[in-house]
Amino acid sequence: MTDGHKLELWLDCRSGSDGPAPLACDRRVLGTGTLPGRRDVIVGAGGKVTDCDGRGIGVLCEGSPGEVHKQAIDLMGQVEWVILQADLLVPSDALLVASTRHGTRVAVVVINEQHLLDFEPALARMGALIVGDDEMLNKAMVHRMALTKSESPMLNTVCGGIFLPAAEELKLCMVESVELIHGEADRVNLDMISMLQPGEGALVGSTAKALCFIHADAAGHGFRINAGPVHAYVALPDGRIKYLSDVEAGDQILMVDLGRGGVGSLASRSVAVGRCQVDRCQVARIRLFLEGEHSQLFLEWTDAVRVHGRKADGGPSGAVPITQLKGGDEILVHWSTSSPRVNHVQSMPSEK
Repeated sequence: MTDGHKLELWLDCRSGSDGPAPLACDRRVLGTGTLPGRRDVIVGAGGKVTDCDGRGIGVLCEGSPGEVHKQAIDLMGQVEWVILQADLLVPSDALLVASTRHGTRVAVVVINEQHLLDFEPALARMGALIVGDDEMLNKAMVHRMALTKSESPMLNTVCGGIFLPAAEELKLCMVESVELIHGEADRVNLDMISMLQPGEGALVGSTAKALCFIHADAAGHGFRINAGPVHAYVALPDGRIKYLSDVEAGDQILMVDLGRGGVGSLASRSVAVGRCQVDRCQVARIRLFLEGEHSQLFLEWTDAVRVHGRKADGGPSGAVPITQLKGGDEILVHWSTSSPRVNHVQSMPSEK
């Protein structure tokens, strides 16, 4: 694999699926006639591959394994990507050597799990795996995680951290209302084993649809995320989410960094939990609205809990204590417009 690159996971949506890329996925592959998102690639006439801005970035090579290899070899050094699509094709060593030498990255359409196993030894030198459904995406994600544990250079995502390029999709969504909830909730503090930098925080949500950016604690505990009630979800580095009630010491949590260039240039990293502290406290419900859909978020009612947002009366975006939030303000959320990927072990849990 070319230094500085990671093995990407692409979801093949050419059959007509128009949902957003799941958290564990780097890009979608679309056919012509579909409105692309910022991380999508489009396969057009003659196998031409373009990005969302219409810039040519590669070529789809189809046919028998021999024909596809020959096409790909001939394209080395001429394009950024070659996409290989042939039944049970395994990239040859000669092709992967040429890829490294010429800087053209190789993406392969994965047919089934056996196909994935067949070219596992070559994964560290490949650019992307293209899978057709959630089940194969989960299996490919496991292989990618194993590759990282073997200390290959596959460490960084598009956004500069481990495994969650979907953090690039954070959006400002509108706060509809903020209301205190009667009675107390069991609220979870996640105390990390490392200090968190200003501008770092976790993605937490009462539904999988809307994961809100929560800044590190502002009350002198720079290692703490005041994450919310036990029913909430928190994003993990591998693209899954997990109930806060299930988080244990030693679990890895995704930390998104807004401090290295702002929301348009996000970074992320994986940080281990050192302690989970559960206390009884008062919480507020924040109702959210974006693009015709509604969601909600529950957080402890204290000045120390800060989201990232922009007040309705103007001014720059920044950390906002939830006690200062009002209807009409905007806060930063990872918002999914389709149903989450359902698999409690290797994907996103379903919403209740």
